[in-house]
Amino acid sequence: MRVLCAVVFAAVADIDAQWEEFKAKFGKSYNGEEEEAERKGVFAQNVQLINEENSKGHTYTLGVNQFADLTVEEFSKTYMGFKKPAQKYGDAAYLGRHVYNGEAKMAT
Repeated sequence: MRVLCAVVFAAVADIDAQWEEFKAKFGKSYNGEEEEAERKGVFAQNVQLINEENSKGHTYTLGVNQFADLTVEEFSKTYMGFKKPAQKYGDAAYLGRHVYNGEAKMAT
């Protein structure tokens, strides 16, 4: 039982150290202790996933980056997908809705 407690304590201490390093490296700050605790929980889950995937011997390795405190849903909603520009032609004047009838005038 003591060995199990020591292993759990070491894992928690390791996550705490990684969390502090993550916040310092990426300049993270949160609005209160509640939000920080929530973000730390997400971070811990992501680190666990990273460690599990890296232990499988893939040809790639995963690592912690600036998005490690976001859920998959939060990341997808914020950073993925096409974002339509506000104006198709920027500051150009209105171009109308003319339809080309197939005729062309030849330059002479």
